[in-house]
Amino acid sequence: MSKNEHPRSATIAVMGATGSGKSSFVNLASQANHKVGHGLRSCTSDIAVAGPFELDGSSVTLIDTPGFDDTTQTDTDILNLIATFLAEQYQRGHILNGIIYFHRISDVKVGGISARNLRMFQKLCGEATLKNVVIVTTMWDRIGLEDGELRERELATDDAFFKPMLDNNARMERHHRTLESAHGIVCQLINNQPLAMQIQEEIADQKLDILQTSAGEDLNKEILEQAAKHAEERRAREAAIRAEIAAREEIARKAAEAELRRIREEDERKKREAERQAEEARAEAQRKEVEYILELLRIEEARRREEERLEEERRLLEETIREINREIERIMEEETARLKRELMSLREKENNSPPCSIQ
Repeated sequence: MSKNEHPRSATIAVMGATGSGKSSFVNLASQANHKVGHGLRSCTSDIAVAGPFELDGSSVTLIDTPGFDDTTQTDTDILNLIATFLAEQYQRGHILNGIIYFHRISDVKVGGISARNLRMFQKLCGEATLKNVVIVTTMWDRIGLEDGELRERELATDDAFFKPMLDNNARMERHHRTLESAHGIVCQLINNQPLAMQIQEEIADQKLDILQTSAGEDLNKEILEQAAKHAEERRAREAAIRAEIAAREEIARKAAEAELRRIREEDERKKREAERQAEEARAEAQRKEVEYILELLRIEEARRREEERLEEERRLLEETIREINREIERIMEEETARLKRELMSLREKENNSPPCSIQ
């Protein structure tokens, strides 16, 4: 190239999920010093332009864009930011020579976030632009080569991943975090015929509102689906909460009923116990009353028997006295009779004896 000859310019957009290595790649390739994120928060929350820098006879400008999983902005904000920037560049005559899409090969699965980034990327590009796209896999140092190659084949051959893009002449390369690797990827795009992205034509040529574009409709559809999903999840949570409340109320009701039954049973038991004790007290009182009456009867019987005994003794004594008196009377009568006989005998003797003479 002569001193008066200006190098041809090439503009390349860098897209992909947050944390896939976009900013590190841009810094390495352009020898710039943009902020690189190493945590969970996105560092590319705005569009950053690196360069121009010369490479292989071209003046290269890299455009670093935020991912649709940005932690500081919504997907709608990201789409507005990227679409507005690309449309303005297109209207100024700046058309992209190529687009690099980054994906972490270390990801075990292409989850919802990565799938959304990929889907939005395809909607932004359109099929005609895919031949100017290089899909770059990163983070090869975080996975074994055998596992990485297996995932690479899956990504390249699965219709849900990169196969439709590769079928439309997109290319797939590995990035090994070296300047040579970065420049080798960029060199594949700098000589491309610049092509407008679908989002640029939709906004600048077709005068569509961002939400009317393919990317906007897809995002809006996803937002509506997510809203419907969230509403359904909210209804499910509310139903679960209501069910939980009902279950807890049922448990509380059953517990209250059980407690009420326990209290009633306890009251009934206490009542029966009180009645039993009262019955026992009545029985004890009756028993004592019977014992008392029996004791009175026993005492009365003893008194009666004692009186009868004493009466019998008195009777026997009186009989004995009468016997004695009769015996005394008999003896006295016999003695009186004897004495009378003796007296009569004496009188007879006196009467029968001769009179005494006096000398």
